[in-house]
Amino acid sequence: MKKQLFLAAAFASAFALAGLNQVSADTTTGKSVNSTATFNIDNSGDKGSDGSTLYLQSAPSFTFGNADMVDVITTGAKLNDAKIDGPLVVKDFTGDSKGWSVTAKMSPFNNGDDAINGTLAFTPTLNTDKTASNNLTTDTADLPATATLASDGTASSQVAGAKIGSGQGTSTINATGATLNFNADPTAKAGTYTADITWTVTGGAPVASQSGTTLTK
Repeated sequence: MKKQLFLAAAFASAFALAGLNQVSADTTTGKSVNSTATFNIDNSGDKGSDGSTLYLQSAPSFTFGNADMVDVITTGAKLNDAKIDGPLVVKDFTGDSKGWSVTAKMSPFNNGDDAINGTLAFTPTLNTDKTASNNLTTDTADLPATATLASDGTASSQVAGAKIGSGQGTSTINATGATLNFNADPTAKAGTYTADITWTVTGGAPVASQSGTTLTK
């Protein structure tokens, strides 16, 4: 008798659970039902060495020819035969479309204990060649007509930027028509002089440079 009661109770319990399962399943059926599709965007690929998703891949270097000692000492000199090595390449994979700004700051030209101040100027030009090795995936950038870097080592000049809603992907900016001007320096000495240029990209739409240059598309 006890065995029969136990089997009956077990059967009733199983039937009740089946009923509950049926009720639960019924709540998801009908003439239309909802489901989901999921994927993940992995941003571990294209990043700077510091892990940033907004970074500079490269920046141009400038090699000028000889300045005549007589000119440098008496009247100053202007060099316009620069060899320009590499473009300015900005990578923006932040996904926020807030734009970016690139500034540059140049140190004095040094040759050991000797230093000379000069002014470097060039024309930044957006590279729109989509077949280039650094593909342009954005077709808008804000560039000054001329980027001017004074070698006092203190002031930063705006050299490029992207407005809100632009600048995502890779932007390649060429530096063309570079010139280097020196004021007269009666203490100048012969030798090879080198200045360091620090290029910095920051998030946010561009602003006018400290020299008052207005960026235009």
